[in-house]
Amino acid sequence: MFRRHAGTFAAAALLLLSVPSPVAAFVAIPPAFRASSTSPRVLLAEPSSASPEEAAEKRRKVLENMAANPKLYELHPNVRKAIFTNKENRRRAKESKRRREPASVKKRRLLLQYKQSAAATKRAAYIERAVPREEQFPLESLSRGDAVNAERNATVISLTPFGAYVDIGCEIDGLLHVRDMSASDFISHPRELFTSGDKVDLDLLVKYVDPAGRRLAFSAVPLEDESAEEEEDRIRVEDVHLHDELWGEIAKVTAYGAFVEIGTEVEGFLHFMDHPDHPLYRGEPPRTFMAVGERVRVWAADVDVERNRIKLTAVRPTALPLLGRL
Repeated sequence: MFRRHAGTFAAAALLLLSVPSPVAAFVAIPPAFRASSTSPRVLLAEPSSASPEEAAEKRRKVLENMAANPKLYELHPNVRKAIFTNKENRRRAKESKRRREPASVKKRRLLLQYKQSAAATKRAAYIERAVPREEQFPLESLSRGDAVNAERNATVISLTPFGAYVDIGCEIDGLLHVRDMSASDFISHPRELFTSGDKVDLDLLVKYVDPAGRRLAFSAVPLEDESAEEEEDRIRVEDVHLHDELWGEIAKVTAYGAFVEIGTEVEGFLHFMDHPDHPLYRGEPPRTFMAVGERVRVWAADVDVERNRIKLTAVRPTALPLLGRL
């Protein structure tokens, strides 16, 4: 109703600024607003002990508010008062508006909250490196078998499902793979031992250095003697393809399977359920039918170049063609 009378009411109200007359104000207000103590009629024409200047300023603010929020004054005065005079009601009104917001608006709001939370988490997780960047030493100064002593102040920078990246003051971070964290225990995830920012209290050795490829790896397990030529002859992970047939030697047995040395940069993992003798020893630990030094024929079941992992199986894949009779 106020919308129909908006033009008449606004014109009449502006004239009332210089004539503080309750009667004139009552005539200018549409009938829909003449029934409550919170209606514009009362706000404009109610007698007050304030000076004429203060009353005129109050009327001006009320008129500006009504002109800026016409839909608000279409509500019943009691409803408007209940919404805007109680903090709890205002909070409920905001929650109701949020529940009724379109799915697209909600998606954008939640995405913004997620980005803000991720940025705050990243700032809180900032880790101070061992040495400033300008004091870092070159990768070429390291070689296989070098010990990372306590003076290096090795610090865990980040964790991944397959290992931890450690800063020792070198120009790049080195990878400490989960299989190289312990010689006896099986580590399923590096968070079992480390969190970001921890100081590494293990005796680390440089396991692999590739200045050309900008790669560095550490090990907490004693290294086997290996010549430089043998190290260069190792097969890169990206050169291994799915279902490739390989021969290897079991290097370490864990509670979930065995790591097999197959001549690649990293050892492949053979799960105990993928061993051909598993059905014969069902329920027995893997050490019952898997032994260190045993030679096995395996196939590449999965090759993950990004995570630097090779999963093996000792059961011939069914995807391979059948062997014909000789």
